[in-house]
Amino acid sequence: MYLLAGPDGFQHRAVVDALRAAFVPEGLREAAEADLDGPALQPADVVGVALTPSFVGRRLVIVHDAPWFAAPRGRAARAEAAGEGDGEVEGEDAGEGGEPEAAGTPETAAPAGRRGRAMKATKSDPLGPLIAYLDNPPPDTVVVFRSQQPADSRRKIVKRLAEVGAVLAAAAPAGEELAPWCVARAGAHGVRLQPAAAAALCARVPASLDLLDQELAKLAAYVGDGGSIGTDAVQALVAPSREESVFALMDAVAEGRGRDAFGLLRQMLYQGEAPLGIMALLARQVRLLVLGRDTLDAGGGPDRLAAAAGGLHPYVARRMLGQARAFAEPDLEAALEAVWEAEWAVKSGRLDEESALLDVVARLLAARSRAG
Repeated sequence: MYLLAGPDGFQHRAVVDALRAAFVPEGLREAAEADLDGPALQPADVVGVALTPSFVGRRLVIVHDAPWFAAPRGRAARAEAAGEGDGEVEGEDAGEGGEPEAAGTPETAAPAGRRGRAMKATKSDPLGPLIAYLDNPPPDTVVVFRSQQPADSRRKIVKRLAEVGAVLAAAAPAGEELAPWCVARAGAHGVRLQPAAAAALCARVPASLDLLDQELAKLAAYVGDGGSIGTDAVQALVAPSREESVFALMDAVAEGRGRDAFGLLRQMLYQGEAPLGIMALLARQVRLLVLGRDTLDAGGGPDRLAAAAGGLHPYVARRMLGQARAFAEPDLEAALEAVWEAEWAVKSGRLDEESALLDVVARLLAARSRAG
């Protein structure tokens, strides 16, 4: 018995694939596996399928979007708050996050023996059949419930499932956990990912395990089985995100490379990036530079900046401090004011978006020159 609860589809698929590989006989997936649509079923329907014998001797039942494990809503939640509930969603709350309307029961037959005990339920206890099933699940069947919502550990059904099976939180790692995840995941592709390359990869790819895994597969094919992925490979093969492109633009500004800064800006515009979107990211970068300058003046390092910025990735924090060293605080404040003035110029119609963006980059370069 497994409950995969949380929004990260990559981890859902990874667990299901591992169970399928370990349990379902090769070439017999259609006969041994049942995929069910949770919102269209009652728990009794799932139990009926799980108790239906498989002619291959094993059965893997996957219930997608299972609605019975998240925190209750509607009248059920209000009843629990008032101390009138027992931690389970009542059937009458089907329209407000409770159990769905009864649908046709697939693959069920007349209850008998184990089936009979599991299928006994009243209208007020739709989860009764499932709880009864958990008391004595057949050893030749694996049931996997998938839910995009986090499991409510206070619910009786979740507690019972955790006792007899496994409740797994499918939440993607974030922040400082993401780069170590990439390093570990690279091993599944038969390669080694250097820590610096992992940080560079996370900076270039949005925080999506699916996208990161796709890029790791591409990098693994490039270096070959048993190879090592360095930052050079990441920079050569992984297209920078919009955020990373703005970082590179600010690197050029901090180093006084005006030609490169405008070249990067032209490239972003040519690729279809919206000028106001770029300007918003530049404004964020300048705000982080102000924090970085304050951190440096106070004798702090990347950890302090990361905390002040609300959980900034350490790799990003180190880069921000490197950029901040090129500016004096008054010039950064003038740069931030330049961004605000450009945004106002666009909103008031005094400048078009692209002209305002070019003006901002020019003023950032001027601020850096004054600091130099």
